[in-house]
Amino acid sequence: MRWFIVCLFIIGLAGCGGGGGPSASPSTPSCPPSSSSATNVISVCVDSGPLTTQREVNRLYTDITICEPGTSNCQTIDHVLVDTGSVGLRLLRDQMTVTSTNTSYFNCARFLDLSYAWGSVVKLDLKLGSQTISALPVQLIGDSAAACASGGYSPINSVQDLGAKGILGIGLFEQDCGSACVTGLTGQYYSCPSGGTCTGTTAPLVEQLQNPIAMRSTDNNGFVIDLPAVSAPGASSLKGDLIFGIGTQANNSMSGATILQTNALGYVKTELAGATYLESFIDTGSNGIYFDTPMSTCFSGNFYCPLRSTSFTANMTGNGGSPTIPINFVVDNTRTLFDLGYTLLPTLAGPIGDRDIFDWGLPFYYGRKVFQGLSGKTTTTSGPSYTGPFIAF
Repeated sequence: MRWFIVCLFIIGLAGCGGGGGPSASPSTPSCPPSSSSATNVISVCVDSGPLTTQREVNRLYTDITICEPGTSNCQTIDHVLVDTGSVGLRLLRDQMTVTSTNTSYFNCARFLDLSYAWGSVVKLDLKLGSQTISALPVQLIGDSAAACASGGYSPINSVQDLGAKGILGIGLFEQDCGSACVTGLTGQYYSCPSGGTCTGTTAPLVEQLQNPIAMRSTDNNGFVIDLPAVSAPGASSLKGDLIFGIGTQANNSMSGATILQTNALGYVKTELAGATYLESFIDTGSNGIYFDTPMSTCFSGNFYCPLRSTSFTANMTGNGGSPTIPINFVVDNTRTLFDLGYTLLPTLAGPIGDRDIFDWGLPFYYGRKVFQGLSGKTTTTSGPSYTGPFIAF
């Protein structure tokens, strides 16, 4: 079992790069079809992952269909990680069989679990629910390259490394870097002349990796993740829905939900046991709840292993100081949990190594209907209107 947090850092990146080639295997669908007939819904699920030799825990997957731009030459890829902590579609190059349209950019993405993804940016058509997004910028992970991130980061080059065949990043923002990479930040996008040295460069908004939901023509102001509850100690599989849009159809109404505006970086505040975590966020790409508190650890300090189940009540507060939502959760001994053989572990938790960060990973989503409003997009409810970024549940 691995400590896995897919939450993209925007600054402080470095990179360089090279080639690659396809060796994709036939797709086996990850998720049963959604029981909903609505056109703004796709199925998501948690299972043991794409490899029979490697069991994944608390990983939310979906199947995506990509096409060579402007053609019917398409491919469905299973076990793509649904990640609300990053932005952009990233696919392992060796899982690709369709032809893409090259751009002049390479991309380096660095994640909180000290891994990084390097690869060229190409254009592909993406079928997302009932709509097709044309010429979407996509990162192909696994181009041969020297390290594009220093400081102990390890590269993601394979399904074994990632525990998935790609990442569908649907975080709170429209691009993975935004205006910072337009005006001067050069650590995320690179120019790599053939046979030459890669050089950090700026990138216009339209060439950056995009949030696919924001690219939809309708139901594009946010999304809902609707997962059933999971009883402790765990379960073997789960099916839920990813619903596009907020307040646009009957199935994405925020009626009864409490809305927390985030700050400009997507953070809210969490208070727990006298500690305040100012960089608090929710993230399906993290396989546990990660926060620093005095508790016994195991597995090289990556997970908590208390002697007995430990109950917590945290308070999550929106930007500006209100409202506040109490959240009850339990932390169990990770050694005991892993021995059970389940792929869903609602009480999995560990330290993150930063007293300001509280990462509400996938266990937070179990049993909740969670809304995430995209930055700059407006949601109209029966009462006031809200402009993202915000979360609600």
